[in-house]
Amino acid sequence: MKMKKMILAVTALAGAAVLGACSTTVTMEGSENGNTPSVTVQTNIPEKENRTEKESAGNNTVTEGVTPAYEIPEGVEMSYSFEVKNDPETNKEYAVISCEGTDGSSWTYETAKYDVAQSSMIEQLSSPTGAIYINEGGTIKAINAYDGRILWENSNYMGCGSVSTVDENGILYVAGYTNPGLMVLDMEGNELFTTAQFGEYMYPYEITIDGNLLTIRFDSHDNASVTVNLSDYTYTLQ
Repeated sequence: MKMKKMILAVTALAGAAVLGACSTTVTMEGSENGNTPSVTVQTNIPEKENRTEKESAGNNTVTEGVTPAYEIPEGVEMSYSFEVKNDPETNKEYAVISCEGTDGSSWTYETAKYDVAQSSMIEQLSSPTGAIYINEGGTIKAINAYDGRILWENSNYMGCGSVSTVDENGILYVAGYTNPGLMVLDMEGNELFTTAQFGEYMYPYEITIDGNLLTIRFDSHDNASVTVNLSDYTYTLQ
C-alpha cells in the first residue's frame, strides 16, 4: 500500500558548465476549479536558445531544443522536497515540489488537486540526474531539476500506485497498481513499449533491473513475477 503523505529530499551535483545566466520569474495561475497546476520559478538559469514548444505523437508535449536538458551547472548542489498535502477546504490532495540550489536558485511547483483515493494520484517517480519525474493524475511529467521547467508530458500512462526505475541511459520503466502493466519512456517522453497487463498478474510492488532483464513482482498471486527482456520486450511469467 502506498503512503499518502511523503517528504523526499535528495541532493544532486551536476557536471554541466554555465555559459551565461539570467534571472527569471515565471508564474502560472491555476483555474477556479482547481484542476490546473501552477508553477512559480525564481532562479538564475543558464541562457538557452530555441525553446519553442511543439506537439509530437502520443499526447507527448516536448520542448524543442532543450530535451533532454537535464544538466545542473557545475559545482551547484540542489536540494529537493516532494510533499503530498491535503486541502482542508476541498479535502483533496496535491503535491508541492520545491528546490533550492547553493547558487541561490529556487523554484516551487504545485500540482492540481485530486480526490483522495486508495492509491495517490500524485507520485514522484524514479528520475535521471537533473530531472524530476512525477505522475500527476495519470500524466507523467518531466521537470528540469535546476529551473523547474516542464520538459515534457505524456498523458498516455493513466495509472497510479506506481513502481518505477530508471536505467543507466535515463530510460524510465513504470508499472501501476492500476494499468498499465508496464510503460517504457525515453528521456524525451517517447513511448518505447507499453502493455496493459501481464496475464492475470496485478498490483506490482517492486521493479528492478539486472543487466538486460527487468523484473516486476506482484501482490496478486503468491511469488508472482514477470521478467522482461529489454532487448525486444519479450517476457516470461513466473
